[in-house]
Amino acid sequence: MAQQETAEILALNMLTWMAGNEEAMNSFSLQSGMAVQDILDQIGNPEVLAELLAGVMDFILSYEELLTQFCEDNGMNPEEPVQFRRFLPGGDAPEWG
Repeated sequence: MAQQETAEILALNMLTWMAGNEEAMNSFSLQSGMAVQDILDQIGNPEVLAELLAGVMDFILSYEELLTQFCEDNGMNPEEPVQFRRFLPGGDAPEWG
């Protein structure tokens, strides 16, 4: 599987996880300026999906508590999302590691 595809799947998993966490989803909604339903509706829009997923990953990576909880819930090392972030739009910055 290509690195970009793996990164997209990981970010989709993050978004799904976040959708089950009302506080995190509302925080992301406020930060992105999009209503929660609009965020979820964009999943089917290939023109903006990659940017949306990059935003989701950036959001979770910027909050250690969310990153830690996501990784614990999904049995992964917190370094994995950091490593895969570079394969989504804007991945060359910021440096999360």
